[in-house]
Amino acid sequence: MTHELFGEPIYSYSRAQAIADGVLIDITEQAKQHRFVYPVAMTSALWERCEDPDDVGHVLAQLHLEIRKAAHGTDQLKFVALGFTLKSVVGPGDCSKPVITLMLEHED
Repeated sequence: MTHELFGEPIYSYSRAQAIADGVLIDITEQAKQHRFVYPVAMTSALWERCEDPDDVGHVLAQLHLEIRKAAHGTDQLKFVALGFTLKSVVGPGDCSKPVITLMLEHED
């Protein structure tokens, strides 16, 4: 196991903490309207680029289209929405279940 080799983690930052701190914005409810079944969050930097409430919906609609075109097994997608290149990453959330995070292209 990793813990035996490296010891206990010194610090970890959970997705829930990032949402509580405003680093990530939970948009799961809006995502459900676009047929997403996994929790979805976007970075605060992307959120700030959404000038109109419909912008979040546009990003989600575009992501939905890109997912349908993507190769199976892909965990990252780059796509254009709102005039920006965005990145979507699917990975394990705090409970190891899949979550989606949307961000600007240069963000991690």
